[in-house]
Amino acid sequence: VNRAPSLVNFDPDTAATQGKIYQAQFRATDLNPGDADNFIWSLPSKPANMNINASTGLLTWNSPTNQSVVESPVSVTVRVTDAGGLFDQQTYLITVNNINDPPEITSEAVTEAKEDTLYTYEIRAKDIDKETEDSDSLRYHLQMNPNLGWLQFDAEINMLYGTPEQQDT
Repeated sequence: VNRAPSLVNFDPDTAATQGKIYQAQFRATDLNPGDADNFIWSLPSKPANMNINASTGLLTWNSPTNQSVVESPVSVTVRVTDAGGLFDQQTYLITVNNINDPPEITSEAVTEAKEDTLYTYEIRAKDIDKETEDSDSLRYHLQMNPNLGWLQFDAEINMLYGTPEQQDT
């Protein structure tokens, strides 16, 4: 009579960090002689980029993403199947801890200015963490090139502006 395998010591880490590899090693036993050498491991329910080694039971999640933070906690179901097709499975939740990602400038820079003509460039950026609870508002700061002394920056409206003169062109 074939008996189902059993997951043992099922106590995986329930916390992961965005951008860092998460791993958990699973083990099982089977009362049928020889079945333990032929287990097949699978993940019927899992987030993107998560896999389990079908023969060793080593689960690896390559770099949980910011989307994983938004969806956190994520559900994972670990299944072990014996040679006779019987299985045991357990489901657990992983909370993904956010890291503060740098903002990304989304506006396209105006790279040409004409003599005696007002130059303007409104800088726009997005913060991918804005959807998560620890988001912070963006603050703009410009480190000026001394050769571009005709430029000014208004941090209130994120505007770079100025009028170059003949000596600036």
